[in-house]
Amino acid sequence: MVASENKEVRLINDWNQSADVQLRIIRLATNETVRNESYALSPESRRTAYNISSADTDGIESFEVIVTARNVTTRDTFNNDACYGDIHVPVNSDGTFEGPHYGGMC
Repeated sequence: MVASENKEVRLINDWNQSADVQLRIIRLATNETVRNESYALSPESRRTAYNISSADTDGIESFEVIVTARNVTTRDTFNNDACYGDIHVPVNSDGTFEGPHYGGMC
């Protein structure tokens, strides 16, 4: 496996109302919090909240992504393997939030 040089964490609000999102990303190799921010997303908006390449990883590493949106908190672990796409954090068009997921796979 090869580490990805560019993997974004993207916040997506497909809902027709504003949504507040709290995002925390922990680099598990060092137990360092590399991002801990709150975002107010406009209706039907998208933004890149973090690029994992900025963590200056040494090969493939794992990151824990903890997100709170719409009074739901989820956490999942992702790695920077080049085979996987960006990490999407969506608020769905009906206002529901299910947590982060990879945008695509090989």
